[in-house]
Amino acid sequence: GNARGGNARGGNARGGNARGGNVKGSNNAKGGNNAKGGNNAKGGNGSGGASQRKQAMKTRVNEPVLCDLVTVEPIMINASEPEPETMFCVMDGDYESDGINGIMYEINRTAFEPGFFDDLELDGTDSLSIANAEVDLVENHGGGIIGGAVGGAVPLKQRGMGQGGRPKNHNNKGRGGGHGKLSNSRQLSPRLGVSDLLVLYAVPLDVQNYKTIDQYRNDIFGIAPSGEVQDPVNVITQTEACSRGKLKYVPASVSNCAVIVNGMMNVPIDKNVTGEESGIVVNWVQTKAQEILKATCGSINLSSDFNQVMVIAPEEVKWGGAAAWAQMPGYLSAFRDVYADRMGVQLHEFGHNLGMHHSGDGTLPYADHSCMMGNPSYGDNGPVICFNAAKSWETGWYAEDSTTVIPSISGESFQLVGVADWVTNTYTSGTHKVVLRILDETIGNDLSYHVIYNRAKGPNAGVNFAKNQVTISTGKAREVSWHQAGLAEGQIFRKPGYNSGSQDLVVKVCEMSTGTEVMPDTAGVLIYLDNGQEADNGPKCGDTTTNAPTPVATSMCGVDHLIEVDITTDLWPTEISWELFDICTGSEILLKAKGSAGYAGYTQNQAQDIDKTCAPPGEYLFRIYDSVGDGIYSPGGYQIKLNGKVVVELETRRSYWEQEHKFGECPSSGTPPPITPSPVTPSPVTPSPVTP
Repeated sequence: GNARGGNARGGNARGGNARGGNVKGSNNAKGGNNAKGGNNAKGGNGSGGASQRKQAMKTRVNEPVLCDLVTVEPIMINASEPEPETMFCVMDGDYESDGINGIMYEINRTAFEPGFFDDLELDGTDSLSIANAEVDLVENHGGGIIGGAVGGAVPLKQRGMGQGGRPKNHNNKGRGGGHGKLSNSRQLSPRLGVSDLLVLYAVPLDVQNYKTIDQYRNDIFGIAPSGEVQDPVNVITQTEACSRGKLKYVPASVSNCAVIVNGMMNVPIDKNVTGEESGIVVNWVQTKAQEILKATCGSINLSSDFNQVMVIAPEEVKWGGAAAWAQMPGYLSAFRDVYADRMGVQLHEFGHNLGMHHSGDGTLPYADHSCMMGNPSYGDNGPVICFNAAKSWETGWYAEDSTTVIPSISGESFQLVGVADWVTNTYTSGTHKVVLRILDETIGNDLSYHVIYNRAKGPNAGVNFAKNQVTISTGKAREVSWHQAGLAEGQIFRKPGYNSGSQDLVVKVCEMSTGTEVMPDTAGVLIYLDNGQEADNGPKCGDTTTNAPTPVATSMCGVDHLIEVDITTDLWPTEISWELFDICTGSEILLKAKGSAGYAGYTQNQAQDIDKTCAPPGEYLFRIYDSVGDGIYSPGGYQIKLNGKVVVELETRRSYWEQEHKFGECPSSGTPPPITPSPVTPSPVTPSPVTP
């Protein structure tokens, strides 16, 4: 077996190299050189693990197409092999016979006009619409290849949009071509909240999976068969540990649906799968699963009714050298059976579903092994590792204890804590930080430097790369992050010409200290600008004052009440608005609003925003609106605190135009005069004698 595979069946004999075509390219210097256009762009023609290519396919012309665009990201067994990132269309059910949703079609990018896909963010909100497409079909909903438009180039044309960029009607057969925004049927995996996970266990005619469905249930959910030991480390436990419960995967369940048992579903497919491309097999599994669900459980849609769907299929399927692959971002992942029980592979691919790309070092996009988006962990139970600085910022889990730094000549000091102490609340919010972000336009593409204390402890105890160092990485959402430095005490990172100026950015680790049971391990970091290495005229450790703790919440309002409205937006932030009223007078007195009543609204997607308002003691009404009527999609949601106490829990709803919440209590009418107690003279007390 392959050294990373471990299991005898985990070898790389079948996979070989990716089947060729124009894979991602090799110019991966730090920051990357792969522009989004051209044959080395996102979604090149490399076959990869999810390929739809098959010898016998039926070619059809004049086929209408409407589908959501995704890239598929594999985790390669041999990290030195090319990483074949491929673009796919996830077909709308109205355009697939029998109304099956979620069938994936590979896109032959060379059949489209040059530059057609260049302006797409591929963030889960892009769609493709073609009135007359050429499609090579695989039988029985196996997908195929979309080869462009008949007769020439496809014009760029937006589909009809609702507010916020979501199409109001996506059933537009024959209305021309172009690419636009996401159809309402599409599910994106949440980064925050509770995420239900459905695992489809493929049962083909010719071969079987490496483990039984009950064994995989234990490996994924920690639900052990009778008489067996519960799996101690899996994607459920590790995600919850790294996020402090901000993201929890739970076994999917549907009322009165006996075919789903503790998150797992047995899916028999009446086909031989040996030698078939994994993308085709996954389409077959999805099709059969939806047929079974429709027949036994009512109208259930894999691509919209579950947050995430994981497919397990035998290694005899053609995986193209991949241990697994996943949509980025999206709801679907697929695992070669001998790797489906590995926590590190599970968390890596689920990270792609959340929208995270790989984590690289040097020229290798997997080589940052301080991060699960590298490939540091192939064992069943570890090693346990969380994420690097760039990816930790991207998750949003540590947002309230992270900050953006604006470097200056005077410098600024920070006390960093590792994820483990943050998870156990062994830190002081306001005094300690988890992730620092430093914006720098000179590294391009809106990239930033990110800084974290890579403490080997707790859920990050298994890390060996830059272990117990302050690590710096560059990155942005949905792009490969790149390791820049690992710093021990007294070491510095220097970036000449910061922000296109004449000064250098300097990050220096001033000290590292080991805490106690009630105090965190810390790394003191100084960030400043100076006039270059020779001048070295910046502040020294100890010259600046470490950030003072943020005052406690209620102190800013004196005798009034502090109301905090904490909103995490979804992919359509402009649809969200709210108003806050004092209702003690019998009428609604507006205290604060956002997105209405003349107040500015939300513009950043999947971003946390906290509004603080001081108000006289009273009862309050919070009213939130969604202009399209479908609510805030996960991972978005909202929470309200009154004087630091949560009074409205995080809400993630699928459909509402308006929601109301009341909290607080009106003061009693009239203010009684103060009561002055009469003086009381205590009676003398004679102590009882005590016999020693």
